[in-house]
Amino acid sequence: MAAAGLGAAIATVAARELPPWLGGPAPGVPSISRPGTMDAVFNVRDQGAVGDGAADDTGALVGTIGRVPPSGGLVYLPRGTYRVTSPIAIERPNVWVFGSGPDASVIRLGDAANADILAIRASGCTVSNLTIDGNKAHNASGAGILVDAAAASQLLENVTVRDLRVVRTKGAGIKIRSSPSGPVNRRSLVQSCVVDDTDAEGIALMATDQSIVANCFVSRTGNHGIISKQGDENTLIGNQILQAGFNKSSGFAHGIAIDGNGGLNPNGRHRIIGNYIFDACDAGIEVADAVDDLVIEGNTINGAGVGALAVNRYGIYFGGSLAASSKGSIRGNTVTRAKANGIHAAGLSSVARASSLVIEGNLCYGNGENGIYLKAVDNFVVMGNACFNNDTSSTEKDGIRLEGASDGIVMGNRCYDDQAAKMQAHGLGIVAGATNVLVAMNDLSGNAMAAIGNANLFAGTSRLYENKGFNPLGVSRVTIGPSPWTYTNNDFVREAVYIRGGTVTDITKDGLAGIFAGSNVTVWLEPGESFTLAYSSPPIVSKDRK
Repeated sequence: MAAAGLGAAIATVAARELPPWLGGPAPGVPSISRPGTMDAVFNVRDQGAVGDGAADDTGALVGTIGRVPPSGGLVYLPRGTYRVTSPIAIERPNVWVFGSGPDASVIRLGDAANADILAIRASGCTVSNLTIDGNKAHNASGAGILVDAAAASQLLENVTVRDLRVVRTKGAGIKIRSSPSGPVNRRSLVQSCVVDDTDAEGIALMATDQSIVANCFVSRTGNHGIISKQGDENTLIGNQILQAGFNKSSGFAHGIAIDGNGGLNPNGRHRIIGNYIFDACDAGIEVADAVDDLVIEGNTINGAGVGALAVNRYGIYFGGSLAASSKGSIRGNTVTRAKANGIHAAGLSSVARASSLVIEGNLCYGNGENGIYLKAVDNFVVMGNACFNNDTSSTEKDGIRLEGASDGIVMGNRCYDDQAAKMQAHGLGIVAGATNVLVAMNDLSGNAMAAIGNANLFAGTSRLYENKGFNPLGVSRVTIGPSPWTYTNNDFVREAVYIRGGTVTDITKDGLAGIFAGSNVTVWLEPGESFTLAYSSPPIVSKDRK
């Protein structure tokens, strides 16, 4: 800005109250230390704002923002409480509205106003260092911050909301949305905000792309703590979400929700990283209805499905009731105290399946049902997870449970129960079959019932190799029938079959006769393979499961 303009602006502000950045920069406060940054600083007191919590300051705030030139500028709210009775709209680009800090400068919605408080309708705008108070006890509607283009044809981008406290809103605390008929809003940043005591979502990204929600604290919401719906390439990182759904009256209230809108407007390529979610009414993290290419990494979910009105009680849910989701990476998360499964991935049916999942390095313990549960899922990898002390319910549950799963790998997991009264039934449970699944090098010992439950329900070309605690393994005698007798390997592990003594006339394998003759031979069988033994006096047959 020009030196004369800057000097006049500072003199005007200083006559009332010095903003923090004149005595030294504060977080979230714009820097104007050099020329050319913005054109002017405007103090709302110059337009008659009182800031005593009683006077209606709507006109003064709107008038001050209206004075900002097209090139942009700063709008400063000195210490005080500014009561407003209709939305304060920012309708020109590059406007920065800021206060003296969340503990000092407050915009409060007046009684029965039933309105959004601060509406950002232009690109490049910033709001910081304020408290937005929705006064929900005396209002029936209204978001705290609404970012939405003024016209359906307008592209809105590069909006920043940071260092705010948004409290007591009837609607969402912070909502960023696009018109269904217009271009998608993009590249918004919500950072270091506190959102508390809302009757709707804490932070909502609706049809918004390439946006970031970082290092926010969200608590006591009516719906989801943070939701991204119908958008692409959003990142949710380092947020703390406590008691999502605390104010719930109906619907869902997940800690974090990624929603493909029933498959009509699917989401993709989101990153959910390093968030802490405590006591969510429904799921800790929910991914539903045609959401693809997702990374869920390094999150902690401590308590899910804990609300009186809880519907979805999983720690991490990946699936959907209207359209299947696929292509996800769920890595390095800690999930405990979920009322149902710690990690639950499911397709809609045997033909509409979830697909292409990597579930790796997660810690799932003390959950109400299974540690990890896969239903109608194919092309999956479940590797290196620790699932222990799950199943606090009255029915049989397991560390890892497969139901109708196919084409997958379950490898290197540790599933056990070390409680005095063991509750986790099996290290690995199988329901309704598992086709073409490799189960190898897992430690499944130390559970209440067995290492593997219902292993006979494996189908197709499934294999079980070197799983600690799995029985049967080792050598056992086989009872043979009348000659010619056929033996099939149904143990799902590679077997050496020892044929000793007796008088053997022929052994046929893979349709070929005469490849073995006489007794004292060993036949190797992969799972599902068989041989036919012809004899005049029966030999002794034993199998050695590897």
